[in-house]
Amino acid sequence: MLCFSIPGVLEILSFEATSLVVREGTPFEIRLSFLNMSECEFQWFHGDYEVTNTSTRYVMAMSKTDNGTSILTLHIGKSLKRDEGKV
Repeated sequence: MLCFSIPGVLEILSFEATSLVVREGTPFEIRLSFLNMSECEFQWFHGDYEVTNTSTRYVMAMSKTDNGTSILTLHIGKSLKRDEGKV
């Protein structure tokens, strides 16, 4: 997972996961909080694989707070061995 900031465009505030160690078959969630100064399009990737809403295992959401912070959430309903990776 790659996180970065682009000055004047995007500032990463936090990157959180429900746990760093997840047992196979359990749900898992990743949250990214950021300030964006322009319209952005986001995609989740695991290695070279783009994670999409077409799988019933994944739910992606984006919300905005009153202070201009945006929150991206990736919820994995049932973790599998192939989901493992490095933070």
